[in-house]
Amino acid sequence: MAVMDPAMLRLAGEIAEAVLFAATSEIEYFAAAAAELDRGLARSGRSPNELIRRTVAFSCVHRNGDEARRLPGRRSRVLSQNSAICRPSPRTG
Repeated sequence: MAVMDPAMLRLAGEIAEAVLFAATSEIEYFAAAAAELDRGLARSGRSPNELIRRTVAFSCVHRNGDEARRLPGRRSRVLSQNSAICRPSPRTG
């Protein structure tokens, strides 16, 4: 289920198997969206581990490693470091 509205995020937390976040969103959106998903999960009595959370990742290949890490921007670095937002799937680890 791909949604952005808070009410739809809560509904996704209640009924969806997986959620796909918009890749161009800022980190503040991901944190707010995760909170709405958690509200929906709690309302339905589901565990956070029952919902797969995914987004499209920005990546870059460059001869210079520092440049490759810099080019995709803040969003990809912050998301990859925040396990509360992007939890591993129980199916894939």
